[in-house]
Amino acid sequence: MESSIMSFASKFQEEKVYKTNRGVASDYLILNLSLSKKEIVTIVESAVREGKKLVLHSVPSEKLRFKMLRYISIAILDEDQLAEITKVKTESLLDIKHAMLRLYGKGVETVIIKMNDKRTLIFENETFSFLEVK
Repeated sequence: MESSIMSFASKFQEEKVYKTNRGVASDYLILNLSLSKKEIVTIVESAVREGKKLVLHSVPSEKLRFKMLRYISIAILDEDQLAEITKVKTESLLDIKHAMLRLYGKGVETVIIKMNDKRTLIFENETFSFLEVK
């Protein structure tokens, strides 16, 4: 049985997700990091008050990172972005898992990494799994 996050990740990887400031669905908000810091903070605070799940798909500035990671429900990144946001080298699968656990430790509930070898690794509910795309 495929979880809702696995389903979401699959849709995202297939690039069927329409990225807007309003988000994918009423429960999710994809953060647009091209906005000003003040706008991003305002959006994050509003979304949290409204019970939205925040989705991060790029690397925020270092100043924003510390303020917003605890509010992120889902982080969808590639290996390089993961290394940048966690300051952990991602040269092996073990390194990638370590970096994913770092994000989880900062409060991110689900971490989805699009790996350089075209696989997708997901950390959700304290379990690692690969998403196989056919």
